[in-house]
Amino acid sequence: MRNTTFAIHNGIEYSAGIKADGSIVLRSNNISDEKRGFFEKRIGNNIVYIKYVQRNEVEEIYDK
Repeated sequence: MRNTTFAIHNGIEYSAGIKADGSIVLRSNNISDEKRGFFEKRIGNNIVYIKYVQRNEVEEIYDK
């Protein structure tokens, strides 16, 4: 099943998830997002860029 939750952070749409503590995890495949505070995470042979933010740091969060 594909992730269907997304969030807008600083005007950019990211794949997202909501953690148990209410924080939001943003996910990207774009290496340039490291300049925006994302860090690299390896999942198997794939690289994903992750950033944890608080709910008040995103403009919108929604399901597609």
